Amino acid sequence: MTDTIGYILLAVLMLVPVAQLLWHRAMRPVRMEFADLGRELLEDETVDEEQAEIINDLLDDAFKWHLPIVLVVMVVPITVYFGLSKIIGANGLSYTPAYRKLRAHPLGQRFLDLNVACVLGSNPIASLFLMIEMIPVTIIFSLAAGSFKVAKMALEERFFAYVGTAKHV
Repeated sequence: MTDTIGYILLAVLMLVPVAQLLWHRAMRPVRMEFADLGRELLEDETVDEEQAEIINDLLDDAFKWHLPIVLVVMVVPITVYFGLSKIIGANGLSYTPAYRKLRAHPLGQRFLDLNVACVLGSNPIASLFLMIEMIPVTIIFSLAAGSFKVAKMALEERFFAYVGTAKHV
């Protein structure tokens, strides 16, 4: 029995690096498109300085493997924080007009979607836990907002943008 467990553990230890390599190779086109889109947005004259700062922050943070881990740990506290601020009528997060303008830009929403894909792709194991954790949160946000599309934008602003652009993370 002990030998079987040892062989299974050895096989897992050998397969994880190979799986990581294959995953990162599969993510390469997404990351290249994300980087190209970020460069294109930074060169766009309609993008102001605040939007450029957000773009640079998101480009810097897109490849950090620890952000999905931070999100896994922070999902519940952030959800409680935003829920309580909504209940008491406080503004839990002052949305920056620059972020909303970036999302409204013709290339902005694609850039933000690719950012989420890159962040989640940087640590697939933590991202799996995050997806499991986000299922009830997404259902709650969808029911509260009355629409999955509105819930998707709220989750993007409240979780990924909040954690992804936080200077202290």
